Amino acid sequence: MQAKTIVTRLLSAVQPLMLAARRRALTDVALCAVNGNALSLSALALGTRRVTALRHRVKCVDRLLGNDHLHQERGPLYGALARHGLAGLPRNY
Repeated sequence: MQAKTIVTRLLSAVQPLMLAARRRALTDVALCAVNGNALSLSALALGTRRVTALRHRVKCVDRLLGNDHLHQERGPLYGALARHGLAGLPRNY
């Protein structure tokens, strides 16, 4: 449960930049990967907690992995991860 909270909090930091459907799909796939599933397309689709048929989950993961907008949003995503990881640490100038 803690992993879900952390992933959701990290992705909510980039909420204005990302469509809700893409953020939801990314959250599902990230949670699947954090829970220890293999990082293949079919394993990620099997590990998601959606109640749709497997072929729809595979299609969702496939579209997410090939999404050009997601690849363009990597910078802000990595920035949110860095801010979260470095929050509270003193700055040494």
